[in-house]
Amino acid sequence: NYRFWFTVKPQIKAGDYVIIQFGHNDEKDSGWQSDHDGITYTGIGTNPWEQYTQYLIRYVNEVRELGAIPILFTPIVRNSFSGSTMTAYACHNIGTDSIGRPIDYPAAMRKVADSLQVALVDHTLLTKAYCESIGATQTSNLIYNVGDGTHLGIFGATTYARLAVKELIRQGILTEYLNANPDLLISSSELKFGKCYANASSTYQLSMSGTDLTPAEGSVVVTAPDGYFLSTSQTGAYTSSLSINYTLSTLNLMNVYVKFNPTVVGVYNDSISFVYGDKSKKVAVKGECVSLEGGEKAS
Repeated sequence: NYRFWFTVKPQIKAGDYVIIQFGHNDEKDSGWQSDHDGITYTGIGTNPWEQYTQYLIRYVNEVRELGAIPILFTPIVRNSFSGSTMTAYACHNIGTDSIGRPIDYPAAMRKVADSLQVALVDHTLLTKAYCESIGATQTSNLIYNVGDGTHLGIFGATTYARLAVKELIRQGILTEYLNANPDLLISSSELKFGKCYANASSTYQLSMSGTDLTPAEGSVVVTAPDGYFLSTSQTGAYTSSLSINYTLSTLNLMNVYVKFNPTVVGVYNDSISFVYGDKSKKVAVKGECVSLEGGEKAS
């Protein structure tokens, strides 16, 4: 909606990259807009060859006037299959308008990109190819929210973002800032617990996620050294080791809670290990156990 552009535009600075992706909501009311062919309609959509194209051109030109770089992204697919193939509806080609033109939003955006010489990421084709590669059942189970063919779950969002990043890298765009194969990412390389009384405890939180993990189906085994314990829930049971399963080479973003719970006075400098396939990573943990005067246990 153009009115939101007045909030975004003042934040754009010279040298910025501005990603522009529209299509889903433009399809409302079969793409009928309020002033089509001189007739007033109650629809809130935009015709791809009229308002939709006009808005895209305006966004691109105004971004360039600010010294920034526009990138057009065609819309991601909706979850709609016919057999093993995604439908035209899934790809935002929803029929024809009153004068026989296809109501095809990706096609209209591709034409704008070509005419204005704008970088284009065809997210429609990328997401279509991915969903068809895993099939209708897995697409429904893994990519989209339950009962929702438009909005993404965590796995879907991560996967679609990775497709976009890979395509930007392929086109040589923002390559110094992007990594399409980050492997296992852990939020911190070191946890410092400081001093803790014997039999008391303190807890820190790590987050981890992974993409392009090998093997494609497996688990990340997290093991804590003496004095430290692990859980996937802050209030859940803590153990010395966790085995966290992943599928399709992707571990969705999740939290791991690390508790320092020493029983013997001394320094506890060691590391937590993360083992997956034939790879491993470590997070250093540092803490010191002290006792109350007279050796009484803390409660």
